[in-house]
Amino acid sequence: MAPLQALSLLLLASLASSAASGYRSTLTHIDSKLGFTKAQLMRRAVHRSRLRAASMLPGYSTTLSSSNAGPRLRSGQAEYLMELAIGTPPVPFVALADTGSDLTWTQCQPCKLCFPQDTPVYDPTTSSSFSPVPCSSATCLSIWSRNCTPTALCRYRYGYEDGAYSAGGLGTETITFGSSAPGEAPAASAGGVAFGCGTDNGGDSYNSTGTVGLGRGSLSLVAQLGVGKFSYCLTDFFNTSLGSPLPAMPDMVLHFAGGADMTLHRDNYMSSDEEDSSFCLNIAGATSTSTSVLGNFQQQNIQMLFDITVGQMSFVPTDCSKL
Repeated sequence: MAPLQALSLLLLASLASSAASGYRSTLTHIDSKLGFTKAQLMRRAVHRSRLRAASMLPGYSTTLSSSNAGPRLRSGQAEYLMELAIGTPPVPFVALADTGSDLTWTQCQPCKLCFPQDTPVYDPTTSSSFSPVPCSSATCLSIWSRNCTPTALCRYRYGYEDGAYSAGGLGTETITFGSSAPGEAPAASAGGVAFGCGTDNGGDSYNSTGTVGLGRGSLSLVAQLGVGKFSYCLTDFFNTSLGSPLPAMPDMVLHFAGGADMTLHRDNYMSSDEEDSSFCLNIAGATSTSTSVLGNFQQQNIQMLFDITVGQMSFVPTDCSKL
């Protein structure tokens, strides 16, 4: 079985941008290369979903002290890795794509505490395009304002609700999207992107070297690139080339405020567990005090478009494998 095919994320640039066609990056599911069975993939996804749901409940806490963590974020349990490069010359940067936070950060030398990674740890001293951000800059004010002096460099500590965190210094760098491999879209770079150079990092890395923040704040990658929209399209969660073991079932329709309807086909809300010959509804109930979440399992083969300039989400059924 070839589970969890790759997908794409497209940052849509305005006509005034130097990259008028936008920036495109390949995304891969965090479990795609680990050889899990279909049942194991579902169990792992369910476990992460439950942790994410628990973090949204009132009174949820982790072992990370709030007095040391800085901003507290509800995200941190991402499902997809974004393949980028950072610096000059470029160093591979495999990051968790996180629409719930803003700061983009990667592990940096010299590491005080870093989790293992397969690629070299980024070293700002070997990059000709790295610049530290001073504490007095407007960029720093959005993330750190304590004990700031005119000559000090910007420091940060970013904490997530699942207990993960990153701490270090804020800098600017060149981020490279895409690949120069034959048959693929040419690489595109953006300079002067503010990011966290993390020398003290903890929590589950999910085979990443850091995080790309795709939220709505001023530090998010989307905002820094000057793009007003971004889109992603998730391919089939499982390999469906041999057909689906699920019986015929009716479509499910989600009704949104404003009149939009999202039609979910059978494979977007049901799955089969071949180990015990059962069928599972991949939708969990929520308490009256919790927030509803539209899961990535439901978003298979639906192109999602986020317009952060007006705070609007739109969607259209799409064969994501053909994009």
